[in-house]
Amino acid sequence: MKNIRGFVLLELMVTIALLGILLGLMLPRLSSSTITKKDVEITTKNIVTKLRETRQLALSTGSTHYLDINTSSNDFAVYVNSVDIANIVGEKQKYNSSLILSGDIVFAFTSNGSIQTGYGTSLNIAFDTSEWSITVIPATGRIKWEKISD
Repeated sequence: MKNIRGFVLLELMVTIALLGILLGLMLPRLSSSTITKKDVEITTKNIVTKLRETRQLALSTGSTHYLDINTSSNDFAVYVNSVDIANIVGEKQKYNSSLILSGDIVFAFTSNGSIQTGYGTSLNIAFDTSEWSITVIPATGRIKWEKISD
């Protein structure tokens, strides 16, 4: 009697099926276009940080500074004196185009740190069921942010 070594067709089919299931579970996590609730929170934190930086620049330089959130190019940047590419401070930051931004998109901080009259005071950032709110108190320039829904 010969001792035959090798795999049975059934064993190969089960192995391939398991690999397919694992790949199906892992693929969404590997995809760069997949957005999570954590991405909404991270973008909110990035915008809050940039708002605080904008306010601090206005206070320290004595010049009006703007945070402009461009929803067509999905980025935001700080500007001095006016929202003009020649007046950009630092680099633009991108955010995921799948996010829904609603509310004000230009915030202007004066030399005393308050919001300039006629400019933004609130912004909501959402995706699916996760939503965050950013509010700037006009008189003081204080920035508050909170999770509205998960």
